[in-house]
Amino acid sequence: MRMVPSLGAAGALSYAAGFAVATAVLHGAGLWLGSAAVRHAQPMAIRAAGLLGAVAGLALFAA
Repeated sequence: MRMVPSLGAAGALSYAAGFAVATAVLHGAGLWLGSAAVRHAQPMAIRAAGLLGAVAGLALFAA
């Protein structure tokens, strides 16, 4: 059995900070894209994009 090295206090803090920043950026990009889509796209296209995202999420969950 292979042992996983510990991150240590500084490694864990930088990992958590990077994870928080990446999550905030992804949420911001999603909000921006969603608001741009509502203003410029047809409602059916927005629903189709939501369906595609849901199916992709289910496919990843099932894999």
